[in-house]
Amino acid sequence: MSNYDSPQANEFFAALGRLTISWAHLELGLDSMIHVIHHGLGNRQYENETPRALSRKLKYLRKAFKRMPLPEETQAQLADWLDEIETASEARHDMIHGAVIEHSEETGDAQLIRLLHNKTGLKQKRVSVTTKSILEAAVKAQKLSGYALKYGVGIQDVLVDIAQQSDEQDR
Repeated sequence: MSNYDSPQANEFFAALGRLTISWAHLELGLDSMIHVIHHGLGNRQYENETPRALSRKLKYLRKAFKRMPLPEETQAQLADWLDEIETASEARHDMIHGAVIEHSEETGDAQLIRLLHNKTGLKQKRVSVTTKSILEAAVKAQKLSGYALKYGVGIQDVLVDIAQQSDEQDR
């Protein structure tokens, strides 16, 4: 039995840590965006409270973006971004929540297994990962989190415009 203390094993586990931290940045960006929308527009019509689970966050943002006065091109970019997050989240879920059943300490290759609930019980999902594939997922998550900041600033600008229009109509 290995102690998993080789440089390759340390790189593998460090890659998992980087993925975790990168994904946290992405979730922070999504949460911030939802907070701004939820409280800035009083958008409690989407949900009574701010969503916690990623799938609900993405659903919330899809609804909110569709109702905002955004150019079609921006709407398409936001929809693509949310689709990318959804796809990346599945790989991240496999890597973070998969149980290691085989691990080659020398190469960084690993076989993971997840148990997925379905209507008939549990289904096994086997996933092959490498240190490199985990790092690639971390880089992707970091890139997606950067878009959260970029789009979040744009959403704030839209909210300011909406508030100003509303104030003008009230006069």
